Amino acid sequence: MNKSLRFSSLSFAFLFLFSTLFFVSSCKPTQQTGDNTTKKDSTNTTNEFLVPIEESESQFKKDLPEPIWKPKKGSYHATKTKEFDLIHTKLNIKPDWEKQWVYSTATLTVQPHFYDQNKIDLDAKGLAIESIKLLAGSSKNDVTKPLRWDYDGKWLTVRLDREYTKDEKITVEINYIAKPNEAIWTNSVLSNIEEEGFFFINPEGKTKGKPKQIWTQGETSNNSMWFPTFESSNFRGTQEVFVTVADSFQTLSNGKLVSSQKNTDGTRTDYWKMEKPHAPYLTMVAIGEFEIIEDKWRDIPLYYYTEKWHAPYAKDVFGKTPEMMEFYSTYLDYPYPWEKYAQIIVRDYTSGAMENTSASVFMEGLMVDKRSIKDHNWEGIISHELFHQWFGDLMTAESWANLAMNESFADYGEYLWLEHSKGKKDADQNISNEKSSYFREAQAKREPIIRYFYTSENDMFDSHSYAKGAVVLNMLRYHIGDEAFQITLQKYVKANAFKSVELDNLRLIAEEVTGQDLTWFFNQWFMKAGHPELNIDENYQDGTLKMTITQTQDLRYSPIYRLPLEIDVWENGKVTRHKVTLDKAEQIFEFKTESKPELVVFDPSGYLLAQKNEDDKTANEWRLQADYYENYIPKMAALYNLAGSIENDTTFNLLIKVAKNDKFAAYRTQAIRSLGEYNLENIENKEAENFEQNITEIVTLLKEMSISDKDNLTRASAIDIVSQYGAFPKLWKQTLKDSSYFVISNTIYSLINVYGAEALDKIEPLENIEERHVVYALGEYYSVYGIEGKYSWFVKNADRISGSEMSYFLNHFTQYLINQPKDIQKKGIDYLVHQAKTNSFFQTRKDAYQSLTVLKNALDEETKIELEIEQKMNGIKTEEKDRRVTEFQQALGF
Repeated sequence: MNKSLRFSSLSFAFLFLFSTLFFVSSCKPTQQTGDNTTKKDSTNTTNEFLVPIEESESQFKKDLPEPIWKPKKGSYHATKTKEFDLIHTKLNIKPDWEKQWVYSTATLTVQPHFYDQNKIDLDAKGLAIESIKLLAGSSKNDVTKPLRWDYDGKWLTVRLDREYTKDEKITVEINYIAKPNEAIWTNSVLSNIEEEGFFFINPEGKTKGKPKQIWTQGETSNNSMWFPTFESSNFRGTQEVFVTVADSFQTLSNGKLVSSQKNTDGTRTDYWKMEKPHAPYLTMVAIGEFEIIEDKWRDIPLYYYTEKWHAPYAKDVFGKTPEMMEFYSTYLDYPYPWEKYAQIIVRDYTSGAMENTSASVFMEGLMVDKRSIKDHNWEGIISHELFHQWFGDLMTAESWANLAMNESFADYGEYLWLEHSKGKKDADQNISNEKSSYFREAQAKREPIIRYFYTSENDMFDSHSYAKGAVVLNMLRYHIGDEAFQITLQKYVKANAFKSVELDNLRLIAEEVTGQDLTWFFNQWFMKAGHPELNIDENYQDGTLKMTITQTQDLRYSPIYRLPLEIDVWENGKVTRHKVTLDKAEQIFEFKTESKPELVVFDPSGYLLAQKNEDDKTANEWRLQADYYENYIPKMAALYNLAGSIENDTTFNLLIKVAKNDKFAAYRTQAIRSLGEYNLENIENKEAENFEQNITEIVTLLKEMSISDKDNLTRASAIDIVSQYGAFPKLWKQTLKDSSYFVISNTIYSLINVYGAEALDKIEPLENIEERHVVYALGEYYSVYGIEGKYSWFVKNADRISGSEMSYFLNHFTQYLINQPKDIQKKGIDYLVHQAKTNSFFQTRKDAYQSLTVLKNALDEETKIELEIEQKMNGIKTEEKDRRVTEFQQALGF
């Protein structure tokens, strides 16, 4: 599952690009110095385990404040005991759009796992149970017998007619009505809300511009909102789904479409069959008026479901799926395992995407046209969900504590695809972003990747399970080697196909392949919280380079790590790579050299997940690093840090050279962003002889790159920087005609920065563009400057936008209303009230109510009373029935 929506505006796209690569934690407890054993040009080959936390706590002699990221000790979550095996599930469903109910029959075939059983306990939330029958037992006498049951609204206990042994299969038929929109189960306010599982989108057609749709979302435990099952990831069974809909609708479910039968009442019943077993939470159904575009990989049919207007662009979005399937099937030496693969784009989706077996669901952000696809490369999310078809669907984490066995692999699947399709630099850029994502989260949260003591299932879906896990898999690959890593994955998939897995399943196979004991690696990286925080000190004297490396992480919560390290020592343009192992709190490594090194690079491959406080490099050392290295991490670090010496002519010329000539777009982009520092206040010597000449050269370069660079983001960055100089007024008319919406939106922001409120006549002609980055830029401009007469533009776009984009857009709309006359405020408040009462998406109703709360607080008392905001908000609360929304309203305190 992809929880991250990943579409912030370009203005923020570079904000965190490097800020966390060299982040130094402010929480570094004082430690006693460890064993200072000197190691020279050697690798520690001993098989020591990491230092246990209990032992390392003795190093702390002073009372230390608790860090804000202190791991949270939730209750222990064991893998669910299997009293039964789920053999088969047959569902016969008929949705009722008006009531938002599902008339259903579930026929379950189960078998005692080992011990004799006389009852079946099923997850079943908010169902209206009508009857339960025993259809088949072990003898003819067990056919069609009514059964008793107990039900508390969450757990359904079916009382069997007798005790059954592990050799007997049991088939029960449950007739019920699912009322998912009325039966949302909450464990605590706003912290662990289970969504309805079966979503009716715009069922009454009240929301303008939005089609009627149905889709389901099972992960983690929401499918039991619409059918009774064993809702734990360690169960799996085969499946049949019969879904009856109006004949104008298309349907999608897992497996193959076996038949499509028209009924006499104008409906149609589609029969979907899943012949291979999978976990119940991966069961899905989608219904709507979709165009279905067909494709193929080998003998496997592929289907892309999308709205009619988007059908011509479906292959622009999903067209690389066959190539991805070929690559993954070959890399894993295990062909795509399911009968078909469908990908569907739906409205108001609750996350980025979901890897339902053979049928992945995607958010509406993927509905982009041919022009937008050049900016919005969705290959990452598409490859992520596809890799899940092996890691998550074929093999499924045995519990949510082991979620990383699904999500870390899916994130790393993105890396593997990038490496194959675009090259290692692009892949390493991806892993660098994963590091940054984790480090940002680690400022406030640090947990083991595999954690049994979590506070809620939803808490598991974080940058630890996704990003950190992917980085750790990349470290494992680097440690054991590419070939061993690939063979490990191949053996892991073959050994665990159609099974539930935990971390040890992977570890044992990695050890089998490599012949190494890897317990230390898996323990410290997967089972412990935090990461290494390293202080690195270099000292050269009498032909010896001495490096003192200290582990400064908080040892109350993190281990002393065992870190196989690489250190490059450069002398006269030649490098010697030293391999050492850090496994103590502090160690000194000595390297003999013929002369003082011109450059020392720690972790030159950039694979290590660690925060490093290195001695500051000189400008010359950063220049050498930029010149000597082509791999992503050290090169980008150098280009970024050279901004601090931009006034130096040698630095200036190097960055100009990279910006003009480097073939890798990210390097060109960072070079011009570092060049952009030349005109800022930190450049003191503006009277220097070459200052004006350098400014002229930068402006000339940026103007050229703004128009002609092949990369959209590079052009957009050039515009952002050139707007600081006087050349921009002669440039913006050209860049507003660019084929890239990123370039256009950055031009808008640059126009705002240069002209402020007077940019209106330049920006207004863009109002008919519906691409979201352009709309966001206009919305921010109109709201910040309070431009009058734009109410209709806001409403037109709000009526068109839906899903997660609406949340972002309503922020601008609310800010706009604050600065408008009362008659516009009244219209806007009435519009927000309408959205809060009638929008079919619960999140939009929450957002609209929150906007009213902001207005209530922002407007003066007289205006607030005159516009009757509080009365209208009370009316909204009275009519709202969805507990997710009502609890949100209560939490706001009004």
